[in-house]
Amino acid sequence: MWLPEDVEAAVAFLEWERSICQSCAQPLDESMDPEFAGAYETEVLVCHACAEKDRRRNANKHLPDGARIVAFLPEGRREIVRGYG
Repeated sequence: MWLPEDVEAAVAFLEWERSICQSCAQPLDESMDPEFAGAYETEVLVCHACAEKDRRRNANKHLPDGARIVAFLPEGRREIVRGYG
C-alpha cells in the first residue's frame, strides 16, 4: 500500500519523464520547438565503466543470449587511482 505522498511523487515523476526526450533528457517543449533548431551544443563525455563494457562486448562476439557485462572497480582500485593506496 502506497502512502498518498508516495503516489504523488510517483505521478510527478511519470509526468516529468513524459515531458523530456527519452534520448537526451532535454525538455520536449524546448527541444522539439523549431525556434531552437541549431541552438543546441553538444559535448562528448566518456563513462569509463561503459567504455570498458563496450570493449568487452566487442571482443566477445559469441556471448550467449542474455549475457550481461557488469562493470565494477576491483577492491582497492579507487584508492589507488585517487592516490590513497
